Amino acid sequence: MNMVSDCLVLFGISGDLAHKKLFPALYDLTADNHLDFPVVGVAASPWDDEQLRDHARASLKDAGKNIDEDVFSRLAANLCYVEGDYRNKATYQAIVKRLQGRTRPVFYLAIPRACLTMWWRACLPSSFTSRGGSWWRSRSDATVQVRLNSTKSSIVPSQKSKCSGSTISLGRMPFRI
Repeated sequence: MNMVSDCLVLFGISGDLAHKKLFPALYDLTADNHLDFPVVGVAASPWDDEQLRDHARASLKDAGKNIDEDVFSRLAANLCYVEGDYRNKATYQAIVKRLQGRTRPVFYLAIPRACLTMWWRACLPSSFTSRGGSWWRSRSDATVQVRLNSTKSSIVPSQKSKCSGSTISLGRMPFRI
């Protein structure tokens, strides 16, 4: 069975991890023609799509990237933003709308460990648990795959997943963080 991802949802897109690591990685994937699907950023910051794109550009500048405007334009065209609280069901409904019928999203959690339980409780009753996507949680010391299972009442890290060091399998290509 081919399990190619068709969308990336990044929770915590306005945070430090996204700024320092994820935007440069997304830019590199775009430059290598490996990011050809939407990236939905989710955070509580009161932004819109254009402010997310501005944040992405600032991240790349801070990372010392020599920005190719053609590459950045392609990345920016894939970026969209959902403002919301992880505890609010409306946030997840807005994300589903932004997915625009995508069926194999990867959900990346660049959120504080303290937010995981609240995220889990809000997300579990949503339609995400039946979408069949991959779920990931990042920490500074390791990366752990989180499998959502509607019959479980807690977050269950896998023993060893498709995750090794700073590489996560994202669609056809590794997603480096």
